[in-house]
Amino acid sequence: MPHHGPMKELAGRLTALDPDAGAAVRVIAYFDRLSESRAGLEALVRGAAVLAGVPARLVDTERRVQVRVEADGTRRDSGAPPDPGWPSAALAPGGAAALWLERAEAAPSVVDAVILERAAGAVRLVLDRTRGRAP
Repeated sequence: MPHHGPMKELAGRLTALDPDAGAAVRVIAYFDRLSESRAGLEALVRGAAVLAGVPARLVDTERRVQVRVEADGTRRDSGAPPDPGWPSAALAPGGAAALWLERAEAAPSVVDAVILERAAGAVRLVLDRTRGRAP
C-alpha cells in the first residue's frame, strides 16, 4: 500500500527526535491498517498485546464479549477479573473500562495510551458493525 509511505517516513523522522513519538505514529498506522482491512475483535486485541508486549484483554459485559491475547499473539482467555491498576480504556465515553493491558507498573507509557486509545476506537467500530449498539 503505497500511501503508508509518508507515515513510515514520519515515524522514522520522529523516532530520531523522540522514540515514544515514533512508536506512537507506528501504532496509529498499524490500527488504521487493521480497521481498513475490517479486522475482527481478536485481531485488534492481538495487535494491542503484541505492540504493548504484554497480554491484552477486551471485556464487554453488556455484549458478553471476552477476548484475551498473550504478548506472543496466542489467544488465552481468562475468567479472572482485570486488575483495576492496569492501564485501560473505555469503549464508550464514561463507560466502564473494557480494554486492558496487563501491565503492573503504575504509570502507563505514552505508547500504551496510544495503543489503548486506537485499539478501543477500532473495537468500538467492530462492535457497532457486528453486534449492534448496546442498549
